[in-house]
Amino acid sequence: AVVLGACAAVLFSEEPGPLEILVNDPTLITHVNRNAKGWQAAESAFFKGWTMGDVQKLGGLRVSNQAGSLAECTLPDVTPPRHFDARERWPRCFS
Repeated sequence: AVVLGACAAVLFSEEPGPLEILVNDPTLITHVNRNAKGWQAAESAFFKGWTMGDVQKLGGLRVSNQAGSLAECTLPDVTPPRHFDARERWPRCFS
């Protein structure tokens, strides 16, 4: 009975689920900024009215619990050029 009551409380709660939270929600932004290292979250006009569920539908990047088992990436021993401009190298691509 307790489990059934808890399920009903969750189903009929007025609290939004995680995917219903607005991207620009001030509480969410504050939470992110308390945990961010080296950057700061802020409201974005582009995402006005978007929920976290809307953003999730875009795909994005998901980190699995196996990320720690990936092999270390090694780069070949090369000397990078002193100057490189992608606009010069690929002038037909937009920048």
